[in-house]
Amino acid sequence: MSAASIHEVDEVDVVVVGAGPVGGTLACRLAHAGLRVALIDRAPLPPMEHPDFDGRAYAIAHGARPLLEGAGVWERLGGAYGPIREIHVSDGKPGRRPSPLFLHFDVRELGEVPAPEGEEPAFGWMIEARELRRALNLAITEAPGLALFAPMTAEVKRAAEGVEVRLADGRTLRAALVIAAEGRESPLRRAAGIPVTRFAYRQSALVTTIAHERPHQGLALEHFLPA
Repeated sequence: MSAASIHEVDEVDVVVVGAGPVGGTLACRLAHAGLRVALIDRAPLPPMEHPDFDGRAYAIAHGARPLLEGAGVWERLGGAYGPIREIHVSDGKPGRRPSPLFLHFDVRELGEVPAPEGEEPAFGWMIEARELRRALNLAITEAPGLALFAPMTAEVKRAAEGVEVRLADGRTLRAALVIAAEGRESPLRRAAGIPVTRFAYRQSALVTTIAHERPHQGLALEHFLPA
């Protein structure tokens, strides 16, 4: 069941609300496992691929890659990722030189790290958010047994035997399970009475992209401040 056949959807196994990296990947993985999945998001997916939408990058750990592979996402990246082969961790105070004490990890010194076929060992891989989004959108639209509803809003009614999801266009989906993947302000989480603990860091983040004059050789730099 592809996005082209969504009008035939009525009974599905799982409804995933939220087509971000977590919800979208999970929906694809479940679909590839043979389940009938409906994926709902209030926003259209293509605009999320635009460079101005999200300037961040993701560090995908070694153990997370098999999940992306099983969801059909990794193969659609087309090599648009950079391996992390070394990690240099330092700390210090603003305006001062880093502490002379540091940590340094080199994947080539760890013989037990398996390497994907045709690639060198890596702790993980850096992927731009828009590249991951592009690959994820392709995987979503091509996954067997996955129906996409976006842009779309829905109301969820829970019962002992499952859930009934009423879409804004009047259609109704029934499933055994609904998964809340709408982000930190998840309405489904609030409706289920799942509590959260919040902590305000009172900090601002600056995201930028830096071009190196010389090859960085897969070295990741992490610098921690006292806060």
